[in-house]
Amino acid sequence: MKMRPKLVGLQNQNSLEGDLLSKLWAELQYRRGKPESDLISCELGVQFCTKPQRISSVVFNQPAALMVISGRKEIHVGNNVTIAQAGQMLIVPADAKVWMAKFPDEKTGEYQGLGLRFDLDTIAQFQYLYGKSMDSWVMEPNWNSKISDGILEWVLQWLNWSRRFPGSTQVQRHRLIELLLLFAQSGVAGNLLLGKNPSFRQRVVQILYMDPSKDWRCAEVCKKIGVSETALRRKLLVEESGFRELLEEMRLMTSLRLVQETKWTILRVADAVGYKSQSRFTERFKLRFGMTPTELRRGDVNQ
Repeated sequence: MKMRPKLVGLQNQNSLEGDLLSKLWAELQYRRGKPESDLISCELGVQFCTKPQRISSVVFNQPAALMVISGRKEIHVGNNVTIAQAGQMLIVPADAKVWMAKFPDEKTGEYQGLGLRFDLDTIAQFQYLYGKSMDSWVMEPNWNSKISDGILEWVLQWLNWSRRFPGSTQVQRHRLIELLLLFAQSGVAGNLLLGKNPSFRQRVVQILYMDPSKDWRCAEVCKKIGVSETALRRKLLVEESGFRELLEEMRLMTSLRLVQETKWTILRVADAVGYKSQSRFTERFKLRFGMTPTELRRGDVNQ
């Protein structure tokens, strides 16, 4: 039986203050090397690295909360830079295109982060349940926030639950709605909830995410959305996008998450996102992010 890691030196580090943050760090350390299926089913993603990583052209098709457990994370949007240290989180709105970097903690030599993603259905259900309360909450866009004790406790409980019981879409959505409520009541949900009418690109990507490996056709997606192909292509053109572009973007964004958050082979990742050739997948991945999947995993990134 694998023993949980001791919290050696963590309580005395400024970058990892707080008993709850230390417990979360220990939980993620305990999970390292174990199957990630329970995390994937719960829309939780754990990222770990021991060398600085810099990744370009990252698009968040879904709003996300990126929690830093150890080390530092940066997001660059144009000339604006937002930094989160351990115990803080980055809150990224849907459709954001960023340049992202992760830096290990100077004392532990590790970066560890936890990401949570919110799909359109979860956002819609939250707005249906709590829309009348939104006027009483602070809803200004906020890219950075301290992780409150309540949110840390919530994450610890969910991680513990996900290890013990198989996940389901219904329970997953209920828990994400609960988390959104904690964010909203803390005044940090603006970037996650602003924009009540999703863009057409968001609606298309939401459908494509149902099966990243599928050879999607525009006509099939149009049928699910309830518009003609001509109308959809016109709407996407207004949003400076296109169907084939969104399909590849969705596949590559999904692959980026799988490369960082699982131990899957590169061949398995390529197959999971619809690439029949690993070499072709590697070529497209490098063109998009500036490095191959293997280089990203090894930390062989230009400094």
